[in-house]
Amino acid sequence: MFDPKDFHSLSVELLSKLPYTEALGRTAIGRGYYAAFLQAREKVNRIRPDLLRGIEGRDIHWGVREALKTMGHPNISGKLGKLNWLRGMADYDLGIAIGERQASDALLLSEDIARLVGSV
Repeated sequence: MFDPKDFHSLSVELLSKLPYTEALGRTAIGRGYYAAFLQAREKVNRIRPDLLRGIEGRDIHWGVREALKTMGHPNISGKLGKLNWLRGMADYDLGIAIGERQASDALLLSEDIARLVGSV
């Protein structure tokens, strides 16, 4: 079974070993988001699968954040929402430059979310 933490590790490795390009930064943000999101989704499914039953497609991103709030973790939900917003910007808003600092900060946020999810 795939471990979503590998997305995070790959992003960190790429950012640290390759010269920065905006494509790399945008990709790192996206993979960082999915590392955090998938860990959160799997945790919710293990503890309270009823909260995600019937939620499919794009709605699952919102559903996981809502489930985390219901489970008493609004802080994790908020951080995941912020990272999702950054991922959306990195994936779709081509008019905004994504710098190395933004990519690194997004990966730190991803790591923080993963740590918090792990303690749930």
